[in-house]
Amino acid sequence: MVLEIGCVTSLYRVEVGSWRIRTGICVAANVQFSSSKELDNGMTASGAFRLENGSVDKKSFKLSSGGFAVELGIDTGSNITGDIIPTVADQTHDFMKHKGTLTIIATDSLIGGDAHDKEHIGFSYKSDVGTVAVNYSPDVSASDNGSSSVTDGGGSAIEYVFAGSLGVDGLNVKVGQQTSESDSTTAGDITEKTYQAAYSMGQFSAGVAIRDKDDETTTTEVSKSTAYAVGYAINDQISVSYEDRTTEKDGASADEEAKALSVGYNLGGLAIVANIGEIDNIGTTAGENGEAFQLRTVYKF
Repeated sequence: MVLEIGCVTSLYRVEVGSWRIRTGICVAANVQFSSSKELDNGMTASGAFRLENGSVDKKSFKLSSGGFAVELGIDTGSNITGDIIPTVADQTHDFMKHKGTLTIIATDSLIGGDAHDKEHIGFSYKSDVGTVAVNYSPDVSASDNGSSSVTDGGGSAIEYVFAGSLGVDGLNVKVGQQTSESDSTTAGDITEKTYQAAYSMGQFSAGVAIRDKDDETTTTEVSKSTAYAVGYAINDQISVSYEDRTTEKDGASADEEAKALSVGYNLGGLAIVANIGEIDNIGTTAGENGEAFQLRTVYKF
């Protein structure tokens, strides 16, 4: 069992005709339970679920033998979601979310629907060079993830991903693609691809993550996000990172430019992280600019 209690305080200053100050304070509690058992046939059965603020947001049941595994669940398994570039805490598209009357940062919504984040079945094989995985979800638009509630009525998604070191010390790569089928006869499929690499050498690390999305429904829905990041561990307690992310979109009035600096202090079971960032042309809309500050604490035991 793992218990995580976190607190996040965020401050946004966004310019859309006039200045606005928006703040938020949040305390979140996550509890994860997991177990595993060796079966008589030599396979291993394992299961886990996570409670976030009282609701189940992750569950899995897995059978594995050697490097091969088959898994059923939600928000589990290898997937193309998330970037492997070095960051001390949340990446720009996670902590700089401007909502309400403002456009959510474009890089937060590149994928049409996550296959692994809904009820899905996944197959994976792990070797010394990395893990190859395939995930299939019958309906990524389904809001109910209860048992026997999700059928293949359209809107399914399948993703392929490789993640690993390729046998090189310090190297980490992720390459993958997800295709989300539309549940409408008039809409097209959404395809997202990602190409990522990061390398660590001693206290220094650097990486690049590229994502592109093509929505066949319209000729203007083509997006590309490119992020560069560097990180440095000053000592065992203090680390810093810097990220620069650009999002392009066909037909948009401007490219979105996001920059973030993070500083983290590790006290063992307690971590304190400060993020500060700025965004130009939020949601690829010219003139929507802003700044964000986040103070995050995480306590685990």
